[in-house]
Amino acid sequence: MDLRRGCRPETDWPGRRLQSFVISALPDSRTPLRRGFCFWLRRLNRAPAATVIVSDSSTYRRITVTSTRIVRKKEAGFTLVELMIVVAIIGILVTIAIPAYQDYMAKAKFGVALAEVAAGKVGIDTRLNDGETVTQPQDIGLAAADKPTANCKFGASADADAASLSCQIVAGPVSVKDQTITLTRDKDSGAWSCSAPTVPQKQIGPEAVCKGKAG
Repeated sequence: MDLRRGCRPETDWPGRRLQSFVISALPDSRTPLRRGFCFWLRRLNRAPAATVIVSDSSTYRRITVTSTRIVRKKEAGFTLVELMIVVAIIGILVTIAIPAYQDYMAKAKFGVALAEVAAGKVGIDTRLNDGETVTQPQDIGLAAADKPTANCKFGASADADAASLSCQIVAGPVSVKDQTITLTRDKDSGAWSCSAPTVPQKQIGPEAVCKGKAG
């Protein structure tokens, strides 16, 4: 028996919010039961979702209606598409950031090594002005060649015809490790120039600082 017959469709049985229903053994002549059923439909119509169970006990002749509200929780977390977008963005950032960081570290290492070897220029100038020569780094206050610092393994030589200083870079990024910085003194003007032909210019800085490898 369909108890919806006799209920007002527009108010009692709109059919939009009731998820499911179970009806057991209600005789056609049970008009009060039908009325009770319509009453509960109107009540349950206000619920977001409900399950209706109508039963008729042969002993008590009554309707039992059970309503269960279904609360839908908002889903949390990432979808697969969102996760893929995040991974792609991270990949792009890593591609840009890692080379830039490596260049920065190489440039910093080169700058420290250049500053250390440049400290020997004054010593060479002084000895040449005094008519003396330089044959080893310790003659001008630098560390001996067999005892490199954390940044440089030094070399030095100077006489009336030519004077130069060198630093073989110790440790650091691959692009500068074991590369050599050479400082050369012009015998006429006494001006110094710097060259590092195996180090990329972008990891040195302006050519006015030191001339490196193009590119």
